[in-house]
Amino acid sequence: MNYVIVGLGGAFGALLRFSTFKLFNGYFSSYTITLIINCCGSFLLGLLFYTVQKKSNSLYLFVTTGMLSGFTTFSTFSADVVQLLQNEHYWKGATISALSLFGCVFFASLGAIVAKVGFKK
Repeated sequence: MNYVIVGLGGAFGALLRFSTFKLFNGYFSSYTITLIINCCGSFLLGLLFYTVQKKSNSLYLFVTTGMLSGFTTFSTFSADVVQLLQNEHYWKGATISALSLFGCVFFASLGAIVAKVGFKK
């Protein structure tokens, strides 16, 4: 049953990512949209790690392993950086790499802090 839960969550997350790209395409570059998606997903993962996991394992699997894994994507980030480097946009590639690494860790930490402070019993 857990496979079905994760699969449904992953499908929902992938559709959410696709919709986000469609919504923001034309306003931001693809690598900026990927950065925003990954930072938002990191925040939600940090937030939900402390809240949902304690309440329901099925919901936790659906949202974290399924939906957020389908929504965020390291492979898209990697392809974006490779494309920037191949097009000799070294500064942009380095900037997106640094922002992704530090931004995602920051937002995951922020989500965890919000969860700990906001959901204390």
